[in-house]
Amino acid sequence: MNGFEKRREQKKESIRCSAEQLFMKHGFRETSIAEIAAKAGVSQVTIYKYYGSKEKLQHHVIEHYMAEQLQGFIDVVESNRPFWDKLNYFFSQKADGFTTMHMEFIDKFISSDPEMAILM
Repeated sequence: MNGFEKRREQKKESIRCSAEQLFMKHGFRETSIAEIAAKAGVSQVTIYKYYGSKEKLQHHVIEHYMAEQLQGFIDVVESNRPFWDKLNYFFSQKADGFTTMHMEFIDKFISSDPEMAILM
């Protein structure tokens, strides 16, 4: 990967991380592209260039979040931890996930994208 591609991927990741934090905290409707751009240190045009729309950015955020969660669960299942530790981990993760994620964000996404509703 050359320097240009590396900077491009870093910008995309910064946008995605910033959007995830803001969506989780404030919800989709209450988060503006301007807020995401400011937090990521990029212009609003850059967000549209890489993601096309706020809705597509939201889709990427959810996909990434779900992939991270799934990998975390796989890591625990495949670990050498005792069964009860694994079970306690899963229950605590489920509770933590719903307290850190703004419910409007989940609701908006599930109701607007049946494919993501199945994934979640």
